[in-house]
Amino acid sequence: MGRKRYATSDRLARLPPAMSARSCIREAISQLLEYAFWPGAQEAEKLIVVGEPSLDRDAEQYLATLRARFGLPLEYRQVGPLSGE
Repeated sequence: MGRKRYATSDRLARLPPAMSARSCIREAISQLLEYAFWPGAQEAEKLIVVGEPSLDRDAEQYLATLRARFGLPLEYRQVGPLSGE
């Protein structure tokens, strides 16, 4: 599966290939921040990590900490396997 970036006017999503939610978040977060906050970029209302692995308690707590401490509009969305990608 290849890496994908999806964007709308107020949301950015990143779908990295990974074996765990932690790996998905690690791979996606730096690029989501760049897409949203690099000079000249349109700031996104939401930054969405999209991955096949389910979100476990530690990953959920990590995202909550990032939202609370840094005000980052991070979310995680689980999707099923993508065929033909």
